[in-house]
Amino acid sequence: MKHIYTFLCLFLLSGVGYAGDYFNANEQGVAIDGFDPVAYFELKKAVRGSDAHQASWQGATWYFSNEEHTKMFLADPERFSPKYGGWCAMAMTGGQVVEVDFENAWTADVSGLYFNVNKDVRLRWLRGYNRNVKKGNEKWPETRLAIEEGRVMIHRRALMPSYYNE
Repeated sequence: MKHIYTFLCLFLLSGVGYAGDYFNANEQGVAIDGFDPVAYFELKKAVRGSDAHQASWQGATWYFSNEEHTKMFLADPERFSPKYGGWCAMAMTGGQVVEVDFENAWTADVSGLYFNVNKDVRLRWLRGYNRNVKKGNEKWPETRLAIEEGRVMIHRRALMPSYYNE
């Protein structure tokens, strides 16, 4: 009986549950933790947006650092929104859903905006970039559906070993 309770606690703490829409959003429904998705491309850095410059798209609220970025996003949201819903690109190669480091583990290039769980994983992902993007693209449709239907385990950074959060 003790083992059943232990398993149940680990199961509940692992992040299993209904994820709602597929974008990586906080409890308030703000996508990518309030970072400005356009800034990764235009300013080449992670910049926090604000609720003074926001837009709704695909069931999430998106924050921007200025009105120009808001307009750019709304003109072409597919270009600026993150691939794989803003979940870890390396984990997506295996169909896994893992929270990311929006500030330090990102890549923005002509193919899109990608996030990873940390800087080290980002570097490993970049070493096999073409292969990893191909695998992620293959896994994403099924994984997206699983997120939307609430059938996915979301691996939370706070519950991972400390080396994932460095």
